[in-house]
Amino acid sequence: MYNLSYFKENNPDVVIGFMKQHPFAMLIGVDENNKPVATQVPMLLKARDGDIFLQGHIMKQTDHHKAFEKNKNALAIFSGAHSYVSASLYTNQQQASTWNYMSVHAKGEFIFLDDEQLQMMLDEVTAHFENNAASPSLYKHLPEKITCSV
Repeated sequence: MYNLSYFKENNPDVVIGFMKQHPFAMLIGVDENNKPVATQVPMLLKARDGDIFLQGHIMKQTDHHKAFEKNKNALAIFSGAHSYVSASLYTNQQQASTWNYMSVHAKGEFIFLDDEQLQMMLDEVTAHFENNAASPSLYKHLPEKITCSV
């Protein structure tokens, strides 16, 4: 992403608010062979001691999981509204068109949770996104062995 000061938001509250509004982030890393891996993950933001932590879940033994075991560097991209802007709208129409968009790029290190922390985080994530304390799909209501059917 271009780092142009006149398009950059410097208010951390606005940036955090944007990330909370658009929690389905693209999580990007690099495996041990320097090949990129990426997946979209719903994320929760946590603030502790002046730092921001992103919490989400990826399945074990996937290329993403294996990549983050070898290389902890991660990039999460939160994307929002976007739109093509045609140069036909400009006074000088003989120049390049552009794209207007909003996004936040958050860089950091990937940390795996232990089993107890993972269960607490999954409970919190499903409760947040289910937004219904009576939902049978809350993590705490799921059987230990899950079979998928769609």
